[in-house]
Amino acid sequence: MESDLERRTFHFFCKRTVGILSGIFNPTFWTRLVLQAAHHEPAIRHAVIALGALHERSEVGSRDESSIFAMQQYGKAIRCLVKPIQEKQKQAADVVLITCVIFVSFETMRGRLGAAISHIEGGVKIISELQPGTEPAETWSISTIPYAESSILNPIFIRLDKQACEISSGRKRLLLNQILVDKASGYHDDIPLIFASLEQARNSLDHIRTFAMRFVESAASQPSFSDPVKRALTLEVLKNLTFVKLQQWSSAFDSFTKNSAGFDVAGQVAIHVLEMHRIVTGVVMEVDEDRSFADGTVWDQYEPQFESIVSHATSITELHLASCVREGRKRSTFYLDEGVANPLFFVAGTCRDGALRRKSIELLRVMDWQEGIMHTSLAAQIAERFMSIEEEDLVGGEGFLRASEVPGENRLAGMEVRWVTDRSVHLSYNRMGRRMIGGDGYEGGKVVVEEWMEW
Repeated sequence: MESDLERRTFHFFCKRTVGILSGIFNPTFWTRLVLQAAHHEPAIRHAVIALGALHERSEVGSRDESSIFAMQQYGKAIRCLVKPIQEKQKQAADVVLITCVIFVSFETMRGRLGAAISHIEGGVKIISELQPGTEPAETWSISTIPYAESSILNPIFIRLDKQACEISSGRKRLLLNQILVDKASGYHDDIPLIFASLEQARNSLDHIRTFAMRFVESAASQPSFSDPVKRALTLEVLKNLTFVKLQQWSSAFDSFTKNSAGFDVAGQVAIHVLEMHRIVTGVVMEVDEDRSFADGTVWDQYEPQFESIVSHATSITELHLASCVREGRKRSTFYLDEGVANPLFFVAGTCRDGALRRKSIELLRVMDWQEGIMHTSLAAQIAERFMSIEEEDLVGGEGFLRASEVPGENRLAGMEVRWVTDRSVHLSYNRMGRRMIGGDGYEGGKVVVEEWMEW
C-alpha cells in the first residue's frame, strides 16, 4: 500500500466494514474472498479502501478529507480495472465482478442509486457473457483459480438484478432466462431432503421464485395467454407446481432449522427472514392477480399470514437491537441482501387491518436497514402514503380500522414504485374514479394515479 492512510483505512475496512457488509447469511465473500483478492489485485484493494473510507466517514461524522480520499481511491480502482483493456489485454472476469460488487456497495452507501444500478448492469452483462453457448467477450479472461467461483458470484448478481428490476421503470430481469443453475449452492430445480446451510436454503428459495417468474414470462409471450380461460389454466398449473416446490423447500428447511437455538444471532435472524419470504412467496403464488386487481378484499383472508410476517419481523428487531447494545454499535446496518423491507412492505400494502399495517410500518422505521437499493425507512414512508390514501375519511369502530371497515372502492391496486433520481421516486397506483352524483357507481371505474415523492 502506498501510504499510512491507505493502510489505516484498509484496517478499518477489515475490522469494521466487513462486519457490516457480511449480512446474515454466508459471510465468506466479504470475510475471506474479498480480503484475499485485495492483497493481490490493486483494483479490488483500492475499491475496498474507498468503501472503508466512506464507511468511516459515516461512522465518525462528516469529514471532507475522508470523502475526498474515498473518491480518490474509487478513481484509482476504476483506472486499475480499465488499464489492461486500454493496453489491449484481457482483464480477469472474477476480478471485475468482485470490484463491481464493491462499487455497488460504495454507490449505495453514498445514496447514488443510479450509479449503483449502472454497476449492477455492468456486472449482469459480464455474467451473461460468461455463460456456456455465449460468444466469449474479447475483454475478459477466465481465471484458472478464481478468487470467487461462479457459484458465489452468480447468486449475488441474480439478487442484484432482481432488485434493479423492481425499482427501474421498464427494466427487465436480464438474468431471468439465463440458466445459472448450481446444485451445490442450492440454485437448482432439485431440492434436497435437508439443506446443508442457510445460504443453500436462500438460493433454493430464490430459484423457486425465479422459476415462477420465468414460467409467467414464457407463457405471456404465447398468443393463447390473452384468452382468459387459457390464461387461468396456465396460472393454475404454475400455482400447483410452485406449491409442490414450496412444500419440498419447507420440509428441507424445517429439517435443517429444527434446533434453531443452536444458531448464532445472525443465523437466527436469517431463519426469520427466510420464513418471511417463504410466507410472501406462498401468498403471492396463491392469489389470483386479476381478481386481486379488481377486488382488493381478496387479501383479507391472509391476515394470519400477515400476522406471522410481523411476528417474525418483531423477533428480528429484538435480536438485532439486543446485539447492537451488547456489541456497542449503531442499529443502522447496510448489506446487499434482501431482508425485512420487502416482506414488511408487502404487509403494509396488502393488509388492511389498521393495527397490523401500522406495526409493519413501525418496524420498517425502527430497523433502519439499507438492504441493497432499498432502505427500510423509505419503504415505511411510501407504505404510509398508500395507507393514508386508503384510510382517508374512514373512522374505525374501535380505534384502528379493521380490514372489513376498508371498503373495496377505497383500496388501491397495481401499486408500483420506481426510482426517478437518487432522492425521488415515482409512485403509481389504481384507484376508483369520482363517485357519480345520485348513484353508487364510479365515473371511469379505476383510474391510474401518479405521484412523485422526495426524501
